[in-house]
Amino acid sequence: MSTRLKLIVLLGLVPLLGQCSDDAVPGENEPWEHRLYTATHITKLVGTYFIVDTWHHRILYSHFPYDDLTQWNTLTDNIGGPHSIATDGDIVVYDDTGYGNLRAARYFNLDHFGVEIEGNADEYEMVYDVGMRPHRVIFDEGTDSFYAISSGSQEIIRLTNERGRLVIRHREELTLLNRAYTRSMSIIDGRMFFVTRGHGIIETTYRDDVYEVVQTFLMPTALDDLNDLFKSEAGWFYVTASPGAIVRARSIEDISAGRYEDLAESLGTEGTPYYLSEVDGRIFVPQITEHSGIISFSDSDLGPIADIDILYDFGPPVPADEYRKGLYPR
Repeated sequence: MSTRLKLIVLLGLVPLLGQCSDDAVPGENEPWEHRLYTATHITKLVGTYFIVDTWHHRILYSHFPYDDLTQWNTLTDNIGGPHSIATDGDIVVYDDTGYGNLRAARYFNLDHFGVEIEGNADEYEMVYDVGMRPHRVIFDEGTDSFYAISSGSQEIIRLTNERGRLVIRHREELTLLNRAYTRSMSIIDGRMFFVTRGHGIIETTYRDDVYEVVQTFLMPTALDDLNDLFKSEAGWFYVTASPGAIVRARSIEDISAGRYEDLAESLGTEGTPYYLSEVDGRIFVPQITEHSGIISFSDSDLGPIADIDILYDFGPPVPADEYRKGLYPR
């Protein structure tokens, strides 16, 4: 082989040698515990931050959300693909989506150094068989009740905290949802809003366990597969949808008519935005599926979104993530 040909062959191997290095994919060699994979919900409940790390089948908590993820505590890591968490200030309730249950733990706190001061946050109660894929749980102060929606069977369940125990007060399959896959519901201005796949946003009554349709908002094609509806303290309505959509407008009617601001580019999202929350004046956006991470920003009555900050960015899943995902139903 000539010297010139040898040089050409060696130069052609350079990119391949680079691909074989340990650093070819950022985070590829990290254990799954150091990463997030499809974190659907981050929120702050009575002074404690929680992250629902769905496809790692765990829920994390901390007083310090900007800590390295390895510094967070684990509430549970033997749960099937949880999606959300809520509290009444006494207990925390979260969905066990893959197994069709709800779970609860006695509320607890950490001191300013992150040390538990009221014992471990051990799970102490299971509410079994709450429908096919319970997907979202919220707490409503107006009715002093927890509400859970099962995405696959369209069952709404209302529960109350009776001296530390969860009691089911009402359960109903909502035919008004047209058998549509329903990932979430929100309570906004005295009404309940269900976000569906293919049937838009359905506004209903809900007090006294009476669910009647008030209005249905059909969505543009880009928002057909809805994840969440959220209203910020500044009065903006936000909608997230699969794949990769996050928009806002001054009303749901505007979003339905396609008169909305598309935020995906300005936020720099690479995954699919999911359940939104507002914590200490900032809106948190978890990203799932294609790219896992959490972004936050601030909004105001009239101005554009501002102060965009990346809390965590773990990029696309790596083999350790996929292995952990496959261990439990999700």
